[in-house]
Amino acid sequence: YNMQGWNENYYTNGKLLHRGYYVDGKVVVFKNFYENGQCERNVVNPDPMRCNIDIYFEDGKQKKQVSYYNGLPQKKYEYYRNGLPKYAEENEKEMQYLRLKKSWYSNGQIENSLELTDTKNKRYHQKIFYPSGQVREEGALVLSEDGKSYIRDGVWEFYDSGGKKSRSEKYNKGQSK
Repeated sequence: YNMQGWNENYYTNGKLLHRGYYVDGKVVVFKNFYENGQCERNVVNPDPMRCNIDIYFEDGKQKKQVSYYNGLPQKKYEYYRNGLPKYAEENEKEMQYLRLKKSWYSNGQIENSLELTDTKNKRYHQKIFYPSGQVREEGALVLSEDGKSYIRDGVWEFYDSGGKKSRSEKYNKGQSK
């Protein structure tokens, strides 16, 4: 039968494992819990097009956030146990291309940043960093025609760990000069 209304499940020790609200067998909102009572995940599915999922560590700190649009993961954010950001990704609604992608070292310093700068030409700016926070290299990328990879294009700058520019290289859609 199609589940309706609130439904709860419990661990064998009697503690709450799951609580969700269903309409015609489809989940609208639910929470799963760790045995210690902390929320493990929270899912909000307000309509067939959108769904948001929050996942937590056993101590209650945020571990991951995912926003779906039309069944595809449009936005993803991950965190280290200490609460610092680990990864962020934002896609265009139909998942045709990235809008933003970042990652961080566990010390909180940014590791890699890829940001869309020209939507029409699918052109990005990328910066790669040393663990100290100094820029290691930066330049432009373009999305390949098949949409599966990013190709260096234009002048890329390279830096030593002290922040001093060490060299520049020119690329023509992947070809080094």
